[in-house]
Amino acid sequence: LTQAKRMRLPSINLAYSAGYSSSDFENLVENENYVWNLAMGLTLPLFQAGRLKANQKLSESELNRSELEYIQTVLNAFSEVESKISSHHLLLLQLDALNRALNQAEEALNLSKDRYDTGISELITVLDSQRRVFDTRSQMILIKRQLIDNRIDLILALGGTYETK
Repeated sequence: LTQAKRMRLPSINLAYSAGYSSSDFENLVENENYVWNLAMGLTLPLFQAGRLKANQKLSESELNRSELEYIQTVLNAFSEVESKISSHHLLLLQLDALNRALNQAEEALNLSKDRYDTGISELITVLDSQRRVFDTRSQMILIKRQLIDNRIDLILALGGTYETK
């Protein structure tokens, strides 16, 4: 951007040269034949048909686009981290509810076994209670796996690395 602005301004060039000058080869190195020259030049960006101004605007728009892309990247990162933290809390709530459901299912299984042993209920009731315990444990395993996956995703979203050995 600064280079594009600089191209629109005039530039000043200084040049210096020194040496010996003589029409005779014999007198070439004498002090009175020493010649020096100082030149100054001024260059102006004259007719460029708006090319320099267009280059400056192009540089400014590229800078703005880069800033917007950076801001969008930062916002996406914050959104991803927030999403993973929210998912983590929801999964913990589900795991807590499944723990309570598992306790109730195990109590129901024990009760159905006691009732079966005394002859009050049938075997199908015990088997149904066992199925509920197994289903609840299976759901708990799935939620625990989702918790692990979510934690890995959160670590990656925060800039961590994941290495397998």
